[in-house]
Amino acid sequence: MPRSKAVAWGTLDPFHESGRVMGRTMANRSFLTALLERDPFDEYHFFLQTRGQCRSLRQFLEPLGLAGPRIRTFLRRELPRELARNAYHCFHLSDCMTAPAQLARLRNLCSQRIFPITSTTHSLSYHEYAARLLLHLWPGTTGRDCVVATSASGRRVMEQLYGLAEAGDAPREGGRPLLRQIPLGVDVRGYTVPTQEQRTRARAGLNVGHGETVLLAFGRISPHSKMDLLPLMRALQRVMRMKAVPDGVRLVVSGWAEQGDDLPQTLTEIARTIGLPLDLVLRPGEKDKKNLFRAADVFLSPADNPQETFGLTLLEAAAFGLPAIASDYDGYRELVEDGRTGFLVPTIGPSRTDLVDALAPLCGDGHAHLLLGQRTAVSVPELAGRICELIAAPGLRKSMGRAAREKVETQYSWEAVIDRHVRLWEELWSVPVPEGQADLRHPLEIPYARVFAHYPTFRLDAGTRLRWTLAGRALYRAQEHPLLYSGMEGVIDRDGLRVLLFLFRMPRTFGEAQEHMLQNDKRRSAEDVAAMVLWAVKQDLLEMA
Repeated sequence: MPRSKAVAWGTLDPFHESGRVMGRTMANRSFLTALLERDPFDEYHFFLQTRGQCRSLRQFLEPLGLAGPRIRTFLRRELPRELARNAYHCFHLSDCMTAPAQLARLRNLCSQRIFPITSTTHSLSYHEYAARLLLHLWPGTTGRDCVVATSASGRRVMEQLYGLAEAGDAPREGGRPLLRQIPLGVDVRGYTVPTQEQRTRARAGLNVGHGETVLLAFGRISPHSKMDLLPLMRALQRVMRMKAVPDGVRLVVSGWAEQGDDLPQTLTEIARTIGLPLDLVLRPGEKDKKNLFRAADVFLSPADNPQETFGLTLLEAAAFGLPAIASDYDGYRELVEDGRTGFLVPTIGPSRTDLVDALAPLCGDGHAHLLLGQRTAVSVPELAGRICELIAAPGLRKSMGRAAREKVETQYSWEAVIDRHVRLWEELWSVPVPEGQADLRHPLEIPYARVFAHYPTFRLDAGTRLRWTLAGRALYRAQEHPLLYSGMEGVIDRDGLRVLLFLFRMPRTFGEAQEHMLQNDKRRSAEDVAAMVLWAVKQDLLEMA
């Protein structure tokens, strides 16, 4: 679509959050900074839940030099007004499971044009996601609405989930978001192949012995998510028995671990039993994380859990020039070229999971993910064999590391990823959309006025006659001022309220006043006028005549 005037990019998400450091949080944060550095739009509008989130976002962007005047923050309740005022080029959500369908409904109702709404996949295995995807399947979802899958595996999951929903009780005439595939990216400027000096310093920090091969496993340290590390320890037990490490081998395990989890201690005890030097680095900061990658020779990631969809750490390892030994699983098989940038290790999983499927909503996703992960096996013999192969071949490690870095630079830089999003947003404007989208109510939306119609004595209608009161006349003459609760600022327009009071200086029907208000301000809706009238009656500014 031609962009001849200022246009805005919008979102409902801060793309920056505190708490647990996971692939999703890292990816969202990096996406935002890369987008703002690329800067393809005139303004960036963030509609957040609280003012605290608004402040936190600016505090994150200010040190990066990205918190300029074109970054505008709003509360979610301001969406109707801003959707009516602004010509948005697109809205992009950080997760496809949050609110794309609900946003589409509000867009259809308030916006003057049907702009694209895109959203990204992350973990797809939570049990409630099937119900959330039902929200996507309704006629108000248009061909300009798109879910961006980060991997071919993730895209196939979305197709399966939509298919299951459509085969059930979902409305057959409903719309469905498009599915496109754009990967996550990596900071190729901040994550680089280490110099010899950087490598030497990083290895000294771990007390790595001369000639010792450092194997790095980085990610969430939990069998409930990401990967179970016990099979890796079994594979390394085989490696130690083979005596294939004449100069020694050291395992470094790092990442997020929950307080009180006994798995780190278990790994330590197993390593001691098999004679394997092990370094546990829990919850490292960014500086420590980079040093771990710089010190490593091989990256290990035997993922076995459906919570994993893409594999951001594999990109990070590749950016540091590391070969990877990873499970042939989910999006991993797209990131590692077997035999060129590393090795893929075969996996085997279940054919049926009926009991887990039924139990998941009752016991929670953590237990379901544990059961599913324990039903998915990475080939321990082949994992051990590939580790031995790379330990014994420094030249192969270096050539694979170079190929991995080249692949990241050409396909997975955040600059390239953002450019693909920009092209997608432009492309979606070419998709035609049907008329009458504003009239399509979402089937899971509660029509409050209809459902609760029997609660009040009677309802405001076009024939209801009203007139101003003494208080209303005083407010019109600026002898009094309206008292508004927080959250009502966008509902009660002070200038509009004065016009409304003037119209009712003599008894008049609501229908007559509403028609006058709508003719004189095209941005105002019939519901806006009704809300102001009812509020004025509530505050004794108007009374029924």
